[in-house]
Amino acid sequence: MPAAAVRGLITVGLAWLLACTSVFRLKLKRWLRLGPHLEGDQRLLRGLQSGHPGDYVLYLTVGLALFGSAAMLLLRS
Repeated sequence: MPAAAVRGLITVGLAWLLACTSVFRLKLKRWLRLGPHLEGDQRLLRGLQSGHPGDYVLYLTVGLALFGSAAMLLLRS
């Protein structure tokens, strides 16, 4: 099996493990919960998110604008 396929399988396996620890977080012991340890202190970002659908539209629009601007600046000949 090529090395790229092995790395891809490892990546998918780790992503699946992280997803399972988030979905089943209430059934796991506290020290097995990976999500809170990886997030760290995110109070500022959580304060910006109210759960309103307009928030998602705004963040997607700003993210796409920033990505497009960066691509234009970096890929310009």
